[in-house]
Amino acid sequence: MMREERPMEISLGTAVKGIVLLGVALLATGCGTPKAPSSFIQINDTTRTSWKTVELREGLTYEQAWQILVDTIAMKYDIETTDKDAGYLRSGWAYMTGKDQGTGYPFTYGRRLTCNFTEDKTKLQVKTEAYYQVQHYPTVYGLDSGFNEDVYTEIAGKLGRRTR
Repeated sequence: MMREERPMEISLGTAVKGIVLLGVALLATGCGTPKAPSSFIQINDTTRTSWKTVELREGLTYEQAWQILVDTIAMKYDIETTDKDAGYLRSGWAYMTGKDQGTGYPFTYGRRLTCNFTEDKTKLQVKTEAYYQVQHYPTVYGLDSGFNEDVYTEIAGKLGRRTR
């Protein structure tokens, strides 16, 4: 004797519960959107990261300014590259890691700074960069507004002209 197969019937309540459970499962497995720190500003063209200029205070020689800059940066950051003759200094990347709140995947957040004296050695240009990379997602480049302001303020305070 053959048994007649009938389509499975699902109540509306059961369907809604299934959809909700699927949504929870997707969020738990990291199918959300990455959420970079609030201070991160994405910049699509990395050449557009802005340089800030510090005018060196009067009476400060290049030798003194260079030494103050190196001492100031070395107190908080690893220095990766220096060229005193060219007036160039760049820190290494400082990394933070954790779990992205949007996806649940591991992230890496990197920041670094670059300093470059002008040719006449009377000004210092300062630039910061940042990137945010979440596992399984493309790396996003930009700058960290808090880091940018902190670096500039500290360097300008030690090397810059004083206003009266």
